[in-house]
Amino acid sequence: MATAMSTTTKGEDFEATVYGLLKEDIDSGALGLKPECCRLIKKAKYFSKDRDGDIIFDMAIEIFLSKDALQTDSTRPIFIVLIECKCYSGPIPVSDVEEFYSKIQQVSGHKGFFVSNSSLQTGAFKFATSKHIGFARVFDNKSLSWQLNRPTDAYRNISIDINEINLKLLISDENYKSKFLRICFYVDDRYFHSIRDFVDYFICRDNVDLPCGYIQALKINSSGRAQLEVKYLHKLKIEELADFLRRTANYKNGEVDLEEVYSANYARDGFVLNMDKTEPRGNTLGRLSFKEKRIYIYPCNHANKEQERFTFAHEIGHIALGHASYMTEESSTDKEVTTSRLALDVNNVGAIGRMEWQANYFASCLLLPRSNVETLTRSIATKIGLRDRGFGLLYLDHQPENQTQCRRVIREIRNTFKASYSATKYRLQDIGLLTDNTEQIATRDLTKGFNWL
Repeated sequence: MATAMSTTTKGEDFEATVYGLLKEDIDSGALGLKPECCRLIKKAKYFSKDRDGDIIFDMAIEIFLSKDALQTDSTRPIFIVLIECKCYSGPIPVSDVEEFYSKIQQVSGHKGFFVSNSSLQTGAFKFATSKHIGFARVFDNKSLSWQLNRPTDAYRNISIDINEINLKLLISDENYKSKFLRICFYVDDRYFHSIRDFVDYFICRDNVDLPCGYIQALKINSSGRAQLEVKYLHKLKIEELADFLRRTANYKNGEVDLEEVYSANYARDGFVLNMDKTEPRGNTLGRLSFKEKRIYIYPCNHANKEQERFTFAHEIGHIALGHASYMTEESSTDKEVTTSRLALDVNNVGAIGRMEWQANYFASCLLLPRSNVETLTRSIATKIGLRDRGFGLLYLDHQPENQTQCRRVIREIRNTFKASYSATKYRLQDIGLLTDNTEQIATRDLTKGFNWL
């Protein structure tokens, strides 16, 4: 009895979540249709001739030709989208989709789509495709690395790096989890990361029953797909921002006091730092919530104090760089908070990649001030007899002597500024004090004999 009750509650909670998402999208215009012409109904009843009675659907979106028509009780909607919600612990079986299709057929053949927290079984996937039934998969906010701003239809308007998302797997693979999409859609072998694009195809383009003029009258004009592009920032601008924040914390030299930087700039805005030393929270290194105005750092998941400092600086970066314009929450794992992402071409990554790159570069600048690092590096070089022979003050290749010299300099700098080895090495390269020829050699060896690449 308790299990049945908990299952019922879970289903009701999921329906409430779906209703909230759809209501938000309708009211904001993210659906692509005029909000005043749309009505979202819970437990919608429609008459079935076969049953000689009503069939109750979890939800329905009724679309009217005008606001006046919606407010007139005697006016029927010109189109109805029927919605079935299922909250399961495993893939949706074909029998559920078949039952939903049967119900749709009994109420004048209106279109419908299935919404679930799970994927579709193979049979269910094929049946839905053959009957033109739409499918939407909703992910739990807690499982997302990024929560993009709603209800601006951010999923549509933000550029997506193909390496950041696989829509087909999100729909069909139960174990494949979304990093930042709260909901994704499928119909007729087409995959969508935006409800606007899904509706545009599902209702507007793929609807032979409604005159084209009706649809155009209902649609909201769209100014394009790239309305929420993450702003490009030059490295010098990011470095200047890091310099400014350090000055507000009265920084002079040596290790940067990140808590002082944080307090001096963001504590007055209500942001709170939470150092959770007890609960690991998976492989998450840090989390930033703009809604809660909190930074969470999880020391248990860090290899050392230096890595923890880089995560903290990374999260400060998201605040300082204005990323609240694009997202409400972000969780960082070792895949996101890593200096290896600093080597990416920032012009050729999606919005998520660009924000991660900016936060990582900011962290590097904040932890390792350019002028201080350059002064210390040249001082060490003088002390050990290093000079620039045309390849940079520090030259790293496969020669043991050069490797020893580079390690010695990097070790002293990282100890002074309490930064990780990789962050220090990258910063020296970025400033122009270190040339790493080992990367070029490795690339040449890897592509040798593959001239077609």
